Amino acid sequence: MKDIFELYEQGKENLEQGNAIFQEQADTALGIMVAQGVLPYKRALKNGYLHKRLCAVLVTAFNEQEDILVSSRRLGKYHSRGITTNFLNWLDDLVDKKLMNSDSPQQRAEGVLTFGDVFKHHLKAVA
Repeated sequence: MKDIFELYEQGKENLEQGNAIFQEQADTALGIMVAQGVLPYKRALKNGYLHKRLCAVLVTAFNEQEDILVSSRRLGKYHSRGITTNFLNWLDDLVDKKLMNSDSPQQRAEGVLTFGDVFKHHLKAVA
């Protein structure tokens, strides 16, 4: 499993490399999250790059066959690393919609997150 902060940095690098398969996987993840109501489509022009970074985190973890470790829910840690504090809200929504699974008793994005069947199926199909 990899820490979300490490995956964030790796995901940013992967987006910048312009790998067509990675980009398509990120777009697929984005489409799933918009369709499920996790990410708002109305804010896509303003916050699209933030949405894409979340997708990059997910695709990076998926491609490396890693679970995601949400080691902190402290918003200050996200802000100080240049990560939008909405990440936690979006991750919570992913868990709520069963797109990601959490080992948290509160069923929120903390601890270890694993991929749900929808992400597994669609991201595997693109790879």
